[in-house]
Amino acid sequence: MRIPSSLILTALFLALLQAVPVLAADPVRRGALVDQNKAEAAALLERGEAAKAYESYMRLLRLAPDDDAVNLGLARAAAKVKRWNQAVLAYEMLLEKYPDEAGLYGELANVYMMLGDREAAERCLAMMSTLDGTITREKADQALDILESRYSDLQVRGKIRFGVLYDSNANQGPASNDVQIGVWRVTLDNAKAKDSFGAYLGADFDFSRRFYRDSPWQVVGDLRTAWRGLAAGGLASSIKHFPGLGRVRGNTDVTSGVTDRVTTMTDPYLAPFRAGIRAGAPFVMISTAIYARIDPHVPAIFSRRIVTTLLRDRLGFDGVVISDALSGAQVARYGPAARAVRFLQAGGDIALTTSASDVAPMSDALVARAKASPAFRTLVDAAVLRVLTAKQAQGLL
Repeated sequence: MRIPSSLILTALFLALLQAVPVLAADPVRRGALVDQNKAEAAALLERGEAAKAYESYMRLLRLAPDDDAVNLGLARAAAKVKRWNQAVLAYEMLLEKYPDEAGLYGELANVYMMLGDREAAERCLAMMSTLDGTITREKADQALDILESRYSDLQVRGKIRFGVLYDSNANQGPASNDVQIGVWRVTLDNAKAKDSFGAYLGADFDFSRRFYRDSPWQVVGDLRTAWRGLAAGGLASSIKHFPGLGRVRGNTDVTSGVTDRVTTMTDPYLAPFRAGIRAGAPFVMISTAIYARIDPHVPAIFSRRIVTTLLRDRLGFDGVVISDALSGAQVARYGPAARAVRFLQAGGDIALTTSASDVAPMSDALVARAKASPAFRTLVDAAVLRVLTAKQAQGLL
């Protein structure tokens, strides 16, 4: 008897469904699988098959996210395949556990130089020098110079424009020889107070040194520059929208149900936030989107896992946390009072609303909850202290 292929596929699918819970419930089998996969990934990396090793370590990361060997292998494989952001995150997770490992700082400095971030690399080598007395400042600078020349190359960028321009100025007053086309200024010969034709040719070139990098780290460089420029002008700026709002569809101000189904607690795209926090940014604004792979039940502004566990505990942010607009469509199903209270319960400090009618019920709810709950009053006191500290830093007190 011939068995239909659809039945075979169904049977295989059911078998897989049964195997997954068994593996999850059996730590011995799970541990054996992790050890086997670690050995295979390490062998791939040793043979120079970095791309395959990287994929293996990424799969292992889901099974054993806190395994030191997995994170170290992932960091090294990621660096070899130019996944710089993932490499940085893996190295920094290891350094949080082993802050006295000088070698880790050296490897991380190498990655930062690949990103073109010499300042961060210098900090790493300074820590390495503190831990290892044989590394002098002179040796560190020499190493950075070598790495800088190794990982950079010459890039030429530019534009050329040419064409025929028709300039009808017969009824527009005096004739003009110069015509502006965007950033291009075109000159028409013998222009008179009548219709004129002219040809134009323009070129703009920029020669610069370029470092290989991937998209989150392009944002890191822009973020640091913008933040420092604003700070130099006496302005306090905010990083937003944590933990990222670039991979959703819909505007949370006017759309409900906006959900990010990609971002995780260890996502490489958290790199710009981490960099901004380390640079000293005083404020972080929390998104109102839902992050299905972190906390699928509530918008980020109401999620203690996002605001406190991820932002404050894991990324080390101790500044002021601001909500995105609590008057937006994304959180419209919550009343004004509930929005303010839930935001502070999650770890927030400043509840932002663009609706004047929300202010009174929000304020009243916060005061009432603080009077009724000592634990909530402690949260309010901590939030007030952070806000006053930020004001003092800006010379407002």
